Amino acid sequence: ELSSSTQTDLNDTNFSLLHVNCRGLYTNFQNLNALLDSLTFSIPVIAITETRTNVENENNYGIPDYNFLVKSRSHKTGGGVGLYILNHIAFKMRDDLILDLPDVFESIFIELVSPNIIVGCVYRPPNSDLTLFNGIFDTLLSKINSGKQRCYIAGDFNINLLKYEQHDATANYVNCIFSHSFFPCINRPTRITTSSATLIDNIITNACFEQTIIPAIIYSDISDHLPVFVQVSLTCVKQ
Repeated sequence: ELSSSTQTDLNDTNFSLLHVNCRGLYTNFQNLNALLDSLTFSIPVIAITETRTNVENENNYGIPDYNFLVKSRSHKTGGGVGLYILNHIAFKMRDDLILDLPDVFESIFIELVSPNIIVGCVYRPPNSDLTLFNGIFDTLLSKINSGKQRCYIAGDFNINLLKYEQHDATANYVNCIFSHSFFPCINRPTRITTSSATLIDNIITNACFEQTIIPAIIYSDISDHLPVFVQVSLTCVKQ
């Protein structure tokens, strides 16, 4: 969990974003709620990857005081991306940014009214074509920047940033996001096993030079991925 000293630096009025790869809401929904209950502040937007939901059970995972938007897979099980948004925060869907290529790229995007920022959740399935993913992501980031808006994208990219110097496709991914002035907020491993430590979950943004950002990796046993978090010096205005 976030340490008590770190939590004292955080508040309910600023924008914050939490990402959790839950490896199935049907399995870890209670653990997700336990994490949220342990925090001393509310989180405006929570991004979830690997929801593993379907159209029949999407309504089973509501959290009090939040709207829940989810894109479940339709062609096979697994995957899925979702966003929980606090009820008092005004937003609109950004369907023009949403891509649905379930074997390569899954995403969901919204635009907050105040502060005016784009928030997205992206999942790249493991072992999918990274070159194809990079091409799609390059087009997406270019479109976002064409609107000259701040943007935060959270997700499980299944791209180990710790290996960018040894793996060409990973280096290409890093070059892609840098070329669009996006930067990763997390720089430590997010999935740790007895034999490996990888940095595959992240929150990237094109606004890191405009606001003060507090990043964190949260120690939690929701799944075998550690949740990642940022809070930003932007005030969330109630609708």
